[in-house]
Amino acid sequence: MYDSWEEDLKNNVGATKLMVIPMFPQYSESTIASGVDALAKELSKRVKIPTFEVITNFHRTHAFIDNSVTQVDAKVEELKKEGIDIDKLVISFHGMQKRRVVFKGDDYYRHCYETYRLIVDRLKHLKPEQAVMTFQSRFGSEEWITPYTEDTVEKLIEEGNKELMVYSPSFVADCLETTDELGHELAEEAKEWGGNVYPVECLNTNEQWCKDFAKYVMTQAEGSAQDKEDIEYQLKAEDYDHMPKLVMNQS
Repeated sequence: MYDSWEEDLKNNVGATKLMVIPMFPQYSESTIASGVDALAKELSKRVKIPTFEVITNFHRTHAFIDNSVTQVDAKVEELKKEGIDIDKLVISFHGMQKRRVVFKGDDYYRHCYETYRLIVDRLKHLKPEQAVMTFQSRFGSEEWITPYTEDTVEKLIEEGNKELMVYSPSFVADCLETTDELGHELAEEAKEWGGNVYPVECLNTNEQWCKDFAKYVMTQAEGSAQDKEDIEYQLKAEDYDHMPKLVMNQS
């Protein structure tokens, strides 16, 4: 693609600006920043480079939040038709080492909370108090962001919440690791604990999501500063009052 762009430049028909949107809704050093590093490495090999812009997150956009809400609500309706009433919604984000947030100031945890807050406050069929925010996919002995999804699900079932739904808005397309971890491993463990876990699919190729995201991209490319502000939900200071503070375990 880059080679063809350079060829177009010679013919005075090449694009003059490159916009990069990593397909991770929330920013984190381990995903977005590493992607920017890869882009910079590629550009360093070139003589001519375009003006470029990197969109580092899109978790507060109407496109992402509204379609996530629709996806969750649709699953609740589907299960209700089968005679299943959901007790709790577990919104599970991909994990990260806690030190990245506490010591390095990575925005990932805040972005996850914003995503969680914006989704649960807009659901039609579940109340905000029926939702919990958790983190999955940890490994090694290092402390990761809590609460952990597996531990939370086990506790919820012990407390009598037998029918649980889980949604992972860290991705907009299926991640095999997450699909297996939540859709298979966690679901099997939940049955052993006496409950059920019903995964909500990623947005994937949902037609409305694709259309809305395309509009978002066009607004980022050609819209005014006000247009770009209008396509995102804004949070107020009080919206963060209940965001749990992350503290490193001193033990």
